[in-house]
Amino acid sequence: MNRVFSHVLLALGWVLMTATVSVENFIAGLVFGALMISLLPAKGTEKRYGWKLLYVLSFLGYFTVEVVKANVRLIRFVLGPNTTMRPAIVRVPVDLKSDLALTVLANVLTLTPGTLSLDIAESRDAIFVHVIDTESAEALRREVTEGFARRVKEILE
Repeated sequence: MNRVFSHVLLALGWVLMTATVSVENFIAGLVFGALMISLLPAKGTEKRYGWKLLYVLSFLGYFTVEVVKANVRLIRFVLGPNTTMRPAIVRVPVDLKSDLALTVLANVLTLTPGTLSLDIAESRDAIFVHVIDTESAEALRREVTEGFARRVKEILE
């Protein structure tokens, strides 16, 4: 079973066992779960769980910053004097192999204001993204592959 999934299950189990549903108690469950999982040996080539946990925290921080930046861009666009839109549908090549990683990337892009994931290529080597305003398709490709896709791959593959 995936260690991240196990970690969340342990935290939920902690909340159920203590019968106290709160954010603080869930965080305590995450801490205890991390301690328990870190004692287990890693299988084969699996990355150490502590590093994966840091990758998840890094991803959450990156995602939060990107959502704030996208909201600011959208607010400037809507309230600003320039109303010229440059929408585009861009084919973004991705190097993700698992269905879960592709699904997470598609959902993260959709949750970011101003972008919407439309489809995954049949060959599973690209994702089609609609962007409300972009200066260049290449900049969007680079932003997705070096930003979100790389971080999703670190966590899930």
